[in-house]
Amino acid sequence: MADLTLAQRFGTNVAFDATTKALTINLADLNSIIIGGIDYGLDTSAMSDANKDTYASRILWALLMRNQAVQPETNNDSTVGVYITNQAKRNTIRNNVSQIGFQLLATAYKNDPEGVNLDPDAIGS
Repeated sequence: MADLTLAQRFGTNVAFDATTKALTINLADLNSIIIGGIDYGLDTSAMSDANKDTYASRILWALLMRNQAVQPETNNDSTVGVYITNQAKRNTIRNNVSQIGFQLLATAYKNDPEGVNLDPDAIGS
């Protein structure tokens, strides 16, 4: 498999304008995000210009979950540049308020130019 495409990462209706370099995502593409048979899609039906800022974190989280949903099941494909791993949830206290933090770890990969052996001539350079 090659790295995930723009449409896989951001939704089938993503648009890219080569002139302005603007990337436009369609929030409707985040309405259904299936992970483990459960739909975690983002409900944007009540989103408006007046409350759009309250959706910013939700949109970011939905994009991470979308990537998790469409990536290969196991992280053994060296062509996938970013892989999302569910790190489960943790109990935490924030500003004296007990909360649960859900963690998704985004890891970006690149090929190791050294491989598994280090050329002694490369030391210190």
